Amino acid sequence: MASLVMETDPRDAKLPTARSLRLRVILKKDGEWWVARCLEHDIAVQARDLDQLQYDLGRVLLSHVLFDIQNDRPPFPSIPHAPAELDQQWSSGLVVVLESPRFSTDTPLPRIQYDARIVS
Repeated sequence: MASLVMETDPRDAKLPTARSLRLRVILKKDGEWWVARCLEHDIAVQARDLDQLQYDLGRVLLSHVLFDIQNDRPPFPSIPHAPAELDQQWSSGLVVVLESPRFSTDTPLPRIQYDARIVS
């Protein structure tokens, strides 16, 4: 599971929101495409360059989180863990820094932090 730091949204005391999420991510070059895949929740995106990949990963993850917050449930409740062999790949990968883009919404969104590694 992703590491969650929970707090109460001051606008709605019943709605829990995560201030931050920490996810492990593997990055892999596949032909002309880069692929990012989260391990705690099997979500993947692809793009032609790392900047676009970083943006798309943040957009997809925060879209899931926003939907879950608006439906009064914790993030990613039904998305399973990625296959175990990806954990092994992540362990031997090259550490890289991935930044999560910021998005503006009426709903407070958590900051997503990545533990990202490039694998072959």
